Amino acid sequence: MAMAATTAPTIGNAVLAMSLGSSALYSIYLRSEPSHSRMAFKTTATALLALFVGTQSRHWQLVPALVLGSLGDAFLAWPGDEAFFRGLASFLVAHLFYVSLFAGIGNGIDFVLHDMQRLGLAGGMLLLAPIMSFTLMPNVSKSLQIPVALYSAIIFIMVLSVLTVDNDQVVLGAVLFAISDSVLATDEFLMPKDSGYRALMQHIVWIFYYTGQLLIAAGLVDGRDWVNQLR
Repeated sequence: MAMAATTAPTIGNAVLAMSLGSSALYSIYLRSEPSHSRMAFKTTATALLALFVGTQSRHWQLVPALVLGSLGDAFLAWPGDEAFFRGLASFLVAHLFYVSLFAGIGNGIDFVLHDMQRLGLAGGMLLLAPIMSFTLMPNVSKSLQIPVALYSAIIFIMVLSVLTVDNDQVVLGAVLFAISDSVLATDEFLMPKDSGYRALMQHIVWIFYYTGQLLIAAGLVDGRDWVNQLR
């Protein structure tokens, strides 16, 4: 039993190290032309997080959420509205798993109402969500307007649900995830294609997105002994 307890964190460390390595490789090739190798680095980083939580966490919703995130990454690695729609659909379903998870382990709305920081975050999201939707819609093609509006609503619900969770690391991860989506939408629909800021924004999207997923995954592993090994 002692050997098994030691082996599980060791496997987790190895998988997590490979995920971090794949994330770093994708960061290097992020601005290169779409290719299968570039897509592989991107999807592998998130897929390995799914494997990590599959061996380290009892929260089963994390696995399909991260697998769907990896699938969404694969679609978004290619240009075009069809690829964007498929990526959006994958992440939408992933967020539904996150909502289910956070609602299940959360402490209810009263927990948010009695915490000024969480209440402030909820209020900020309540203001940001309609502003982003109002700003984006004139620039989104008609075929994507309903999916984008629906996705924005699900992101809002996901953030509200995570605010009920008494785990600051998981809350931070979910908020970073939501910010990455906002920056991605700004880059995709609002920024001029020849803007010099696009490279910076695309790197911010990846850093916030991957870090957000990593914080959620590592924040919900079984047992704090594993977390302490990373320090």
